[in-house]
Amino acid sequence: MVEFAKHTIPGAAFDDSDRSPPPRCHPGTRLAVLQRARNFFADPQRDKKMLWVVGPAGVGKSAIMQSLAENVASASSDIVLGASLFFSVNGRADGSKTVTTLAYQIAAQDQSYRHFIQNEVATDPTLFRKAMPTQFNKFITEPFARTAVGGGRKRYLILIDGLDECDNNDLQCEILDLISSFCVQHSTTPLVWIIASRPEPHITAFFACANATSHEKEELLIDSDQACKDVERYLRDELGGLRTKYPEVLASFSQWPRERDFIKLFAASGGLFAFAFTAVKFIDNPGSGDPESQLEEFIEVIRDILSQPRDSDEHPMARLDVLYSRIISRIPQRTLTTTKKLLLGMDLTLPKYLTARGSGQYMFAELCNWLNLAPNVAYGALHRLHSVLDIPKSEHAYTSTLRPLHKSFRDYFVDSNRSGMFQDHKRAMDELESECARRVINEASGAIRGSSGVSAHRILLSWYRNRMPRSDKRGLRLLEDSLYLRAMAIVSDRIWDTTQPPQPNFIHLLKLFDVCLNGVGRTRFSPSCLADKRMRRQLKEQGVLHEIPIRNLDTKKLAWGLLDSSWSYRSKSSTATSRALSRDQWHTYEMSGRHTYVPSAQSITWKKGNRIFTQHFKHWQIHAPDLLVAAYIDVRNSGWLFCELPDPDDPAQDGGWDCYVPYRFPSAAGTS
Repeated sequence: MVEFAKHTIPGAAFDDSDRSPPPRCHPGTRLAVLQRARNFFADPQRDKKMLWVVGPAGVGKSAIMQSLAENVASASSDIVLGASLFFSVNGRADGSKTVTTLAYQIAAQDQSYRHFIQNEVATDPTLFRKAMPTQFNKFITEPFARTAVGGGRKRYLILIDGLDECDNNDLQCEILDLISSFCVQHSTTPLVWIIASRPEPHITAFFACANATSHEKEELLIDSDQACKDVERYLRDELGGLRTKYPEVLASFSQWPRERDFIKLFAASGGLFAFAFTAVKFIDNPGSGDPESQLEEFIEVIRDILSQPRDSDEHPMARLDVLYSRIISRIPQRTLTTTKKLLLGMDLTLPKYLTARGSGQYMFAELCNWLNLAPNVAYGALHRLHSVLDIPKSEHAYTSTLRPLHKSFRDYFVDSNRSGMFQDHKRAMDELESECARRVINEASGAIRGSSGVSAHRILLSWYRNRMPRSDKRGLRLLEDSLYLRAMAIVSDRIWDTTQPPQPNFIHLLKLFDVCLNGVGRTRFSPSCLADKRMRRQLKEQGVLHEIPIRNLDTKKLAWGLLDSSWSYRSKSSTATSRALSRDQWHTYEMSGRHTYVPSAQSITWKKGNRIFTQHFKHWQIHAPDLLVAAYIDVRNSGWLFCELPDPDDPAQDGGWDCYVPYRFPSAAGTS
């Protein structure tokens, strides 16, 4: 199960700490919707096994799904919460892991299903890498429709929330197609599905064309009578709670809020829970401590909303946009640039290979260190945003993330047409990441302090680990090393991105890399792009890549196991290919592109690679000592060789081995 967990979406379950505190229905609200959902999955004779909960942003879909999950998980009945998956653009959007995530959660609570899955994975360990239809067949269809795991004694409810936040529209439709087809073809299985999403065109089109017997629909309208009643109850309860929370401040009011003010607030909210939720957070501002003044200011926001011309074709979030715009306008100009960096930072993620947490999201203090923001600067820039952001307290800064209280706020600020904050949100994120990476690598190289050499302890930390003594050198070093590795990963990704030409200032940073950072181990900086001749030429022109005669290289300096390595064989001659690969008794090969073969993943070890490479390398040192080998050398004289070694037995003279291998260079290599 430990290995299984690596192939799931971290933090996606209803009770995962990454989502704490999750949205849930306010007591006494959404009762009718929740009851209809319960009636749907509680009826064992129902032919339709999938319920689609659909509605625009802000109507409370996630709260409904969370409440359903909690109610079923805590109840004793023949309905069991088999699995819950809450997609989010903030680190939980990898739709390719949908099936494995659901299967893992079911396996964690059902022993017979767990044994079935373990046997399947033992038979075929590559199942985790298979296409989603294959995984669905092996993990869902076979155990529940063909093998009848569990003996039909109980039924499983599977909840998927925020399907529209899954990272690919085609993948969303593929997930729906697999589930819908399963429900039609195997209607007697013990699985019941509830899927919630916004009414995105491709999802709406799918359900319009899907087999009508596969699903039912629960549509949540913004201003339905029931939604408005629920919002009214929510507002009265929450504002009533503020009177208890601030007794001295509100003691002079015989009634608070005044009914006329409440009616204005309720009328503006309508049935939009996101608006009502944000209003309460705005009024209950911990920085103000005066809910009456905050309410008066909010009434001004409502006047702005009412003064807007109403258009029948207006964006459904127009009310929220005016509210969010007013909240943003309260940010002082002197801190707005910093605030924007932090908003962008909520969407920045760590490369998966640089975090053990799985989700890859920056904890708040990590983000501030990455952005070079001291605690007072960061908190000052966020001071006006408590009504829309969940801002971690300082004692939780290394364990909690900065995140929007409602996803509609993120929708607002990333959309240039709605907020105007970023002309191109994706480009702004890339530029911010690049800026941070350049700063970190330059600091580590001593460019700022005027020192020579590379040392991660030169990186300026704006935020130390909570309660960590400054004398704790090991803890500080780990923080600095993590920033340095992060910067290397960002620069590498920018350079290796073949969709656009690398910028010279990024290529220059390669000269400052320490690819074997002491105390950290193997990095994922990879020279695989050296297989591109155009890239090699550009790197050579920038003085990053050198050419060394093969006679000047020593096979004893090959550093197998220190860094990534790779090799492949290419030839148009099938005879030459067969002969060459048969000589490698340590690997099996598979085709990768036209006329190219690579060792299969299961057969690769660096010791085996050493043998096959060294044989060919020594041959050409004797027979073609002037053969030039490309070399990347980092600041500590470690790096890679990129070798194109011809195959002497290939009659077409166009075949050979392409390899990049780690190498420890002397302090002065014979370069050109």
